Amino acid sequence: MELSRSTAKAKRACADKGYVADPFASLLCEGDAAGDPLLHRGYYARHRAVDAALRSFVRLHPRGQIVALGAGLDGSFWRLKATGCECAYFEVDSDLVVAEKQRLIRNHPILIEAVGQYAAGVSGAEDDRGSYRLIGGDLRDMSTVASALEREGLDATKPTLVLCECVLAYLDSDRGDSVIAWARATFVDVFVVCYDVVKTSKAFAKVMLDNFRARGAPLLGAAESLEDVEKRFGAFASRNVRDMRRVYDALIAAAPDELKRISTLEIFDDPDQFALIM
Repeated sequence: MELSRSTAKAKRACADKGYVADPFASLLCEGDAAGDPLLHRGYYARHRAVDAALRSFVRLHPRGQIVALGAGLDGSFWRLKATGCECAYFEVDSDLVVAEKQRLIRNHPILIEAVGQYAAGVSGAEDDRGSYRLIGGDLRDMSTVASALEREGLDATKPTLVLCECVLAYLDSDRGDSVIAWARATFVDVFVVCYDVVKTSKAFAKVMLDNFRARGAPLLGAAESLEDVEKRFGAFASRNVRDMRRVYDALIAAAPDELKRISTLEIFDDPDQFALIM
């Protein structure tokens, strides 16, 4: 839960500082959302990468479905819904995180109106269902999660995007492989979008791994290299594996006006550290 809350605060801070337009981030986060410029830049790059993948899928498959595993307190559904997205949207996280998200949804009419009372956890509201499903489940037991998704209407014949945003690194390799195998075997037409930690720098990786371990969230399945990620998804017909430096250069650095805009938001004088986290 603490990891979900800290991520929500970082995303809210990124929006509050003007890096991204996300009016829903503040509704899904409680408490102080202050951060430092390095954190804001990192979450901005993360937001742009994941958001670009989601929007690209929606353009190609306007009536497809999105399955966000380990979704936390993220507001991507509401951002897409505000653009007219009609995709079915399924989110899975622990029962504790789901209960917290339902509470936050019920606190804000703009959130509950978009998802319906059933998804918000309102008792007796089974008939008030929208295109959004919020499901409690443990990704270490993918067969049980798969059954829960099926009960909530997941359609294996529809084009489907499976989003794993900072998920696989927290699972041991066997359980992470089970998630990937489920996605590959279940759907007729599937796209898996994975944003995760890769140990590209030994010195930085040690600091990062120690930090997450101290927070009670050890990175059990962090990949050793991009090549390992490529191999892990070898059963898929095509793969596109990039580090965030390349993604940043393609989405942001290649757009001079956007690069200029974000450079005016905060004083940022540590490009070496930024390059390290990319």
